[in-house]
Amino acid sequence: MTIFHALFFVAEIYAIALGVKYGCQYGGTLGGLAGAVVGATVGFAAGKLPLLGALCYARRKLAAQSTEQLRAQLRDGRDLAPNILLLELKHRGVDINPELPFVLDMLVSDSQLRRSCGWNALASAFPKLASEIRDYRVHDPVDESRKKVQPLRDRLPSSEHLKGH
Repeated sequence: MTIFHALFFVAEIYAIALGVKYGCQYGGTLGGLAGAVVGATVGFAAGKLPLLGALCYARRKLAAQSTEQLRAQLRDGRDLAPNILLLELKHRGVDINPELPFVLDMLVSDSQLRRSCGWNALASAFPKLASEIRDYRVHDPVDESRKKVQPLRDRLPSSEHLKGH
């Protein structure tokens, strides 16, 4: 759960409560129901605004970086959203397949947070591959993660496979 989930939840509940309150005041029970529907719609839209704003900010920030800078940022391993970097590269028409060994390495990291970031990267940038290991869980022991990821590694060309280690 992120701050954006919390903001969305609070906006949704607050808007529904206001809709019910004012709907009941001016239209009784039926007005309260209508107010709840209107409140839910308004709360949904308002709750998404912080996330939309953050995504627009991130998009502008990434658009200002060169392809080489994005690849360097991806590979330094400090970014907690490698999926966004990969999608930006993909959006630019850059072949992201050379980054696959790096993503697969993340999936078998000793760090659960790193595995989670790797899964998000695989699922968003390489969805067909992610669908091949649907039973992958970031909470599984590392040995089990390695077993589940190995079939994907085995299909990499040998030079890419070696780069990932």
